[in-house]
Amino acid sequence: MTKKDVSPMYELIEKLCKGNGTSPTKLCTEITGSRGNLPTWQKGNINPASLVKIADYFNVSVDYLLGRTN
Repeated sequence: MTKKDVSPMYELIEKLCKGNGTSPTKLCTEITGSRGNLPTWQKGNINPASLVKIADYFNVSVDYLLGRTN
C-alpha cells in the first residue's frame, strides 16, 4: 500500500501512536487482538466499536479521529 492509499484517519492514528510511543501494529493488536486488521485500518475501514476503543485509548473523541473536530 502506498502512502497515497492511506486514509487521513489512519494518518492521524499513526501520529497519535508516535506521540504516545506506540506503533499502529501494537495498537491494532491491543484493540482487536490481532494485527491482521491493520490493512483494513489503513484504508479507513475501522469497525465502529474499534473506533470508540481507539478514541478512548488516546483520550480523544471519535469526531476528532473522523476529522470533524480539532
